[in-house]
Amino acid sequence: MAERLLDIQNLSIGYKTYRGVAKVVNKINLHVNKGEKIGLVGESGCGKTTTMKTILRTILPDIVEIPPEGKIIFNGQSVLKLNQRELYTFRRTGVSMISQSPMSALNPVFTIGQQLTDIIKYSEFYKNPTKKECNEIAINALKSVMLSDPKRLMNSYPYQLSGGMRQRVCIASALVMPKELLIADEPCTALDVTIQDQIHSLLRELVEEKKRSLIMITHSLGVARDLVDRIYIMYGGEIVETCEIDDIFDNPCHPYTQGLLKCVPRLSGGGLTPGIYGYVPDYVKPPKGCRFSPRCPYAIEQCKKEKPNEIKISPGHFVSCLLYQNGTSKLKGDN
Repeated sequence: MAERLLDIQNLSIGYKTYRGVAKVVNKINLHVNKGEKIGLVGESGCGKTTTMKTILRTILPDIVEIPPEGKIIFNGQSVLKLNQRELYTFRRTGVSMISQSPMSALNPVFTIGQQLTDIIKYSEFYKNPTKKECNEIAINALKSVMLSDPKRLMNSYPYQLSGGMRQRVCIASALVMPKELLIADEPCTALDVTIQDQIHSLLRELVEEKKRSLIMITHSLGVARDLVDRIYIMYGGEIVETCEIDDIFDNPCHPYTQGLLKCVPRLSGGGLTPGIYGYVPDYVKPPKGCRFSPRCPYAIEQCKKEKPNEIKISPGHFVSCLLYQNGTSKLKGDN
């Protein structure tokens, strides 16, 4: 049995707003094995980034509520119970995150070299490295992400670089230390398609070469298919389906997953797809039953009142949908 690196259990996250608590993440379960690459897919606002930021505890505690039954276990250690000193050590040695906005992730008033060498200097991996050693490690990190003339870039400021170059710097800063888990939060947002392909290929090579685990947050099922081993489909703050990556294309079970696949453009043409009707739920007053029921073409009255349990479809393939509770389903598109 594969050894688990990260295990999220029954985690709920609510934002405190003037209207009340917005229950953005609702009792999710997710795990990552050592050396495994997983994908987290869902539309904007479904709680993907909030979940990942909670792993690193970068959301201010006074604006969120996390019920005590929720757990985040990393290498056998409870992340939510770490004190401030332990939390700094965890961030320095355990997990790296690539932001979807490199201009926000990089400090505009420090050079690339200053930012990279600070990561190296204050890490717990290198013991009292000299300035020369820090510079050499930083330059090698920039070379590893295929940036030309890294010595010049060390003296450059973020605004002097293109979007693709800044994103590569963010990847270099995330990988400069040998951490076990890399979280990539839509790392190719706003980049052109040629740069996207280069960065995805680079991520795959660096993660596999160093045998690290990866959580890839994306809107694109195509990107997920190319990069990950296993996938979680997230809707309205809940995990609605999880399986091996090939199963999501061969046997999509949840109506939301089927809707996502129908939205993927096809080379054969056929016109524009109608998309998925409706909008994400109001998190302050979410539906009592299945959160997808107001948009689901197969919803029955029970779906509006009762939350679905996770149903096993096949080994490693699980779906949260009341229409599968009796072991069969008549959903159109089922294989």
